[in-house]
Amino acid sequence: MTDKILNGYYHYYNNVLKKKSFTDEQVVKEIKTRFDSKLEIKISSWGRTSKYKTIEIKKDEYSDYVIPMLNPNEIITQKMTLGQKLREDYQWVLPPYIQMRIIYEMIRKREINDLELLYKGTYNTGYFVSQLATIYSDSDLIKNYMSLIEESIECFLFKKYAGAITLLLTVVEGISRDFCDSVQISYNKQGSSSAFCRAIQYRKEIWKESILFRAGNRKIILPIDYLNDEVLIKVDEAMDMFVSFEQYGVDYLYKSNTNFSLNRHSILHGVNKDYYIPINFYRLFSCLEMLVLVVTNIFMARTIDDHEKAYKLFKKFDYIENARAIQESADIL
Repeated sequence: MTDKILNGYYHYYNNVLKKKSFTDEQVVKEIKTRFDSKLEIKISSWGRTSKYKTIEIKKDEYSDYVIPMLNPNEIITQKMTLGQKLREDYQWVLPPYIQMRIIYEMIRKREINDLELLYKGTYNTGYFVSQLATIYSDSDLIKNYMSLIEESIECFLFKKYAGAITLLLTVVEGISRDFCDSVQISYNKQGSSSAFCRAIQYRKEIWKESILFRAGNRKIILPIDYLNDEVLIKVDEAMDMFVSFEQYGVDYLYKSNTNFSLNRHSILHGVNKDYYIPINFYRLFSCLEMLVLVVTNIFMARTIDDHEKAYKLFKKFDYIENARAIQESADIL
């Protein structure tokens, strides 16, 4: 529902004051005069990854009106976010748990068109172990799939990519459905993409209400024009990530009638016979990582506490890699 009071402030600034060369102090004075306002009004900023200058009006004890001084289109048309660029230019998503510094460093040092190198530099054996031994073990829902996840990774390390990818597809779909059922999210049980996207949308909405639209213990109320995802990805890295995966599911992973090599329909219906390449496992593992974030609500990678468990996993994966190397040597002979 549109807040009529906020709407009045918003349209007056956007249609009248924005067209004049007023200082910030003059803007505040004009608004106070126009609305005969006794409310506290100040120039502030809003946003997490990127900050935008705003007019902040104290509504009541618990909430503030916030009006960005750039209009929505001015924000949307700024340079592409990293999530947009990775998805649109390289069919890659903005992965969770990986620091932005590492992603930018990977892109800077390597040829961006060799996506497999980008993934390989991140999703190595040590990374698999650290995630399985920490965040994946924090959720009973994820633990129900742990043996399947480990087996998928084992297939990948053995270079059995077809088995690794098809197995991981079932894990992604199963976790998506189980999570939606557990929090009573409606989805199309006859389809496949609905649960994956609905799970991400659920966590995205909670993030907006609990983090993006709050400043400490105060609620931020924005004009309705600023509430769409096109605007929000420009101001918040987490929103960029959520939308990146949501769109990836719609445009690539679950889209019908596409030639994209990682596509659930073409793979499981036997149409696609060229999907079993390493990069597609990496892409799909990123989708699993996103679901783990959705399920656990844990946004940062964790330090290993159970070193015995991690050591056993690492030894198993290391053994597989060594066995594969021996087999490859034998094949050459």
